[in-house]
Amino acid sequence: TTWTDTKKPYVIIGNVLVLENATFNISEGVQVYTSAPQPNRFTGILIQGKFKVTGSENNKVSFKGDKPVYATKTLPNQWGGIYFFPGATGNFKYAEITNAIIGIRVDSLGNGSNPCVELEQCKIQYCGQACIIGVTSSIKATNCLFADAGSYTFLAFLGGNYTFNHCTFAEYSGF
Repeated sequence: TTWTDTKKPYVIIGNVLVLENATFNISEGVQVYTSAPQPNRFTGILIQGKFKVTGSENNKVSFKGDKPVYATKTLPNQWGGIYFFPGATGNFKYAEITNAIIGIRVDSLGNGSNPCVELEQCKIQYCGQACIIGVTSSIKATNCLFADAGSYTFLAFLGGNYTFNHCTFAEYSGF
């Protein structure tokens, strides 16, 4: 599956599940709005297969809550986030992820020496709990901003392999 429409945003009510052995591509300039969390229900993108986000410097891909007005621009917890299950892989270039509970969570190491998730020129900001979490996983990020999270800009637990080149971790949110 590939999302390419840049004229209208894609709106996710509930969640999107990328199954094992499936690939989900999002092209440059696409905007993704996701609905607010419901009790006992995750809202966001769940990855069991492959997820590829290919933005460009002038046409970034954006993921945010479905309240796209200026007053809610910096409010966290508007949607769940992007969750990678064990064995899933992701590649993000020029993406902006805002207003999530957890921007990206990567669970368990991948196969071989390649990172589970790679990020390049990305911004993850205004998240209620954390911008990025790794649980015994492998993450590589280059020239990224992780900022303004309620608890952690980056949290790694139970080990893993993490490489951050020329990244900024900043906390100014106050929430």
